[in-house]
Amino acid sequence: MKVPTSTAPLALLAALCFIVTVVAVPWLATSSAEQTQSSTLQKAPTPQRASHEDLFEPEKYNFSFGTDRYEIRKDGKGIRIRPGQKPQKFRVAVDEGRIEPPMFSFQYRNDLVLVYGLTDGEYSYATATRLDGRTLQSKWSAHIPGFNIGQGLVEDRFLYLTAINFVAKLDLDPGKYVWQHGGLKEPDAQKGDAIYESGGFFNSFGQPWLEGRAVVFPVGSQVGPERPDVVLRIDKTTGKLLPTCLPNC
Repeated sequence: MKVPTSTAPLALLAALCFIVTVVAVPWLATSSAEQTQSSTLQKAPTPQRASHEDLFEPEKYNFSFGTDRYEIRKDGKGIRIRPGQKPQKFRVAVDEGRIEPPMFSFQYRNDLVLVYGLTDGEYSYATATRLDGRTLQSKWSAHIPGFNIGQGLVEDRFLYLTAINFVAKLDLDPGKYVWQHGGLKEPDAQKGDAIYESGGFFNSFGQPWLEGRAVVFPVGSQVGPERPDVVLRIDKTTGKLLPTCLPNC
């Protein structure tokens, strides 16, 4: 004679499995995504300024990442030195001029990104370039229409960069600008207008920072004590200029 087996425990087990699938799995996925995003933001590289001996016309620029040491001459000829390996030569573009300070560098997806000034003796400007981490061959170069480049900010695959009267958001994968603002003019303290009248107000910028949906570009100290401290706020997604914040605003 067969003894009837109750299905209640099996039903209870099935219900518990359903609850875990519906509630716990999505929570774990969300938590994992948040951790990944947080990790990505924490790992965002900070562009570092290359060292050089001469203040105005250096012969060479030096920087390092881990045990890799780099030296780039003003004519664009470079060398990478790795322990136990033969020195690797490479070249960065200088057009028909020479590199002028500053030079910033950081690593992105195992590649080397450089942002540096250039001059032909009459005009000064800058460029950003991405070099393959293995071959040190250029993947792309982006023209920066100005000198006085500042220390940029990296967020995910984007670089926020600055030069005199110029701010921009650069996509590091294709090397294309997402948005850019050039020919910046002096703001009106009454209107809070970021582009108002002519004048070399935005001569230099400090390192940008993120503030909600905005990227904030602080005007550098080179504007002089007679000028108020100003921050230029831009919607980091659309590139739309937001109200400029003056002291006591």
